[in-house]
Amino acid sequence: MSRKIEILKKLHESGKIKETDFLDKIKVLEKEIEANNFQIESLKNKRNLNNKPNTFSKEYILKII
Repeated sequence: MSRKIEILKKLHESGKIKETDFLDKIKVLEKEIEANNFQIESLKNKRNLNNKPNTFSKEYILKII
């Protein structure tokens, strides 16, 4: 993402891209970053749920056996 931002800045500074287009593209990149962060958090939460130890008590397990 930072590479894309650097390229956009260089294009804007050289005058090859208009200010409004530059700002619009930056907003799109910010939304992509937010979406990626949300996906990362979702995956972390899913992994944490899968790694939880069994919460059955010894008594419950003995009743089953």
